[in-house]
Amino acid sequence: MSSASERVFAAKSARHKRLAKLPIHEKVRILIQMQKVAAPILKKRGKEVRVWKIYEIMKIE
Repeated sequence: MSSASERVFAAKSARHKRLAKLPIHEKVRILIQMQKVAAPILKKRGKEVRVWKIYEIMKIE
């Protein structure tokens, strides 16, 4: 394997480990952000989209 691909895989592994250590409320906040980004794209494709409102319950912005 080339050193460039080794660096990419090492960075990916480090990011995965960092994200795994986050508290659940932070993981949910990230998920909701991804839903907000994906929603317009999916709506244009004719998909029914609902972004979670759980942040209101968990007081996450």
